[in-house]
Amino acid sequence: MGNKMDLVQKGIELFVSLGVTTLVGGAIRLATPAKLGTIKRIGVALASVVISSMAIERSTTYVEKQFEEVKKLFKKKPKEELKEETIKVEEV
Repeated sequence: MGNKMDLVQKGIELFVSLGVTTLVGGAIRLATPAKLGTIKRIGVALASVVISSMAIERSTTYVEKQFEEVKKLFKKKPKEELKEETIKVEEV
């Protein structure tokens, strides 16, 4: 089951990366002036790659942490732990 969960996690991270790249690229296109010289165009392109990479790294790290929390919720507990967590109901 661990391998399936890892594949799901990597798939989610891939989709998040694609979304972040699209959003950052769109934002940079909107903020970039129409008339730029060659040097400034190269600078904007390099900055776009750097900003996208930073945003992808942070967002995939966030997704990874959240996915680990979800996996903890579904992790099977040993029977000993289950016995200790059983709630006793008193008669009314």
